[in-house]
Amino acid sequence: MKEINVFELKNKLEEDQNKKILLVDVREFAEHEEEHIENSKLFPTSEITEEKIKELIKETKDKEIILYCKSGMRSQNALNKFLCCNVENVCILKGGIDSWKSQNFNTKKKASIISLDRQVQLVLGILILLFSLLSIFISKIFLIFLIFISCGLIFAGSTGKCGLAILLARMPFNKK
Repeated sequence: MKEINVFELKNKLEEDQNKKILLVDVREFAEHEEEHIENSKLFPTSEITEEKIKELIKETKDKEIILYCKSGMRSQNALNKFLCCNVENVCILKGGIDSWKSQNFNTKKKASIISLDRQVQLVLGILILLFSLLSIFISKIFLIFLIFISCGLIFAGSTGKCGLAILLARMPFNKK
């Protein structure tokens, strides 16, 4: 696996006078808007296709591409897509932006959007409360929805892929 730690990245960015490094945030728009490493380009994993990778490579020419996400899982998936397109000069930031922030390195913040994680928590909290009340006061059949939500949470926790987060990321209020 091609990866770089936060200290190596910080040094590279400080020494990069010729702008030979392209830092790419592969999280979704809402996450990037909320906080990102300065001068990074947004390229959400959900939008990465072979065609778009080729376009990015044409734009960036001979730059070294460093991918990052929140903690490293999505950037690993993105790296695999880049490697399938025979892109050699690409690696991931080990530990993602969480690792970057843990060293108190600067990020660019905009607090006007509710983070995707919090949106998921709000929606799930509302759904669990609603279906609990419906199962208590209306019919036990609504317990099926609680089981469905629980299975979704188990799947998200074990795979790192949350269907609700993917759906919310595509909502108009989470787009440019």
